Order: sequence, then structure tokens, then C-alpha cells
Amino acid sequence: MGGDVTGTITVKNGKLAEVEADTGSETPGYGHDIGRVMAERILAAGASKVDGVSGATVTSDAVRTAAESALREAGLSKATETKARVGRWIGTAHGAKSELSAEIVVDDAGYIRIEKVASGDTLYVKDFTVRAAQSATPSRMRD
Repeated sequence: MGGDVTGTITVKNGKLAEVEADTGSETPGYGHDIGRVMAERILAAGASKVDGVSGATVTSDAVRTAAESALREAGLSKATETKARVGRWIGTAHGAKSELSAEIVVDDAGYIRIEKVASGDTLYVKDFTVRAAQSATPSRMRD
């Protein structure tokens, strides 16, 4: 946890043909070596919504986020097929040291705002949570 994670996809004949995930700048013994495994899972699923690697949650999330961004750019994202429901939504997850929560508001026009993010973890984890939520939101639905 701590380096840049990049994802690259190759599309052939309108289909996902290859996925690469560069996790080489992540912590050795944790996220550093999971790029290949995550890339294989994403390619097999044809989507970014795949299981992460145990012990490398933050890096797994970063790979999924990078892959989703690339899939969205290529027009292959399955996530963009879903419309957000109007309302106020609260999501929680287990962070490294505490619970994380994010409150999201979807207005009548389909715009999504991240209202609150709370975490007892380091500021990096809280910032990562906000970035992940923002990148997982289709641009047409963001402020």
C-alpha cells in the first residue's frame, strides 16, 4: 500500500482481450505481487467486480478501480448499465483499523454527491475511500 496502481486493458473485436495490472510499487509480500492474479480474475469475469486477494485489500480495490475506469473508457463497463436510485445511501466497510462509512446522495436528476466519509484509519485510507467512490461513479452522474 503506498504506490501507484495502473490497469491496462486491450479490446479486440469489441471484447475484452487482455488485462494488465501493475502493482509493482506496492508493499512487497502484500499488494506487490497480486497484479497478475487480479488481471486474470478480471479477464475471466469480463468485469472489474471480482474477488480481491486476501491480505491485500487496498491494492485489490485499487486494481478493481483502475480496471473499472479503463472498462468505462472502452465502453465495456457493466457498472454503467445500472441507474442509481434516488435517495440517501450509507455504505460501510472494514478498514485496516476501524469501520469506514460513506454517505452518498442521489438527486432527482441522477447526480451523486459524496456527503460524508468517516474513518478512524489513516488519512490515506479515508482519501482512498473518497477517490474509489468517485471513480466508481459514472461521470454523467457526478457533480
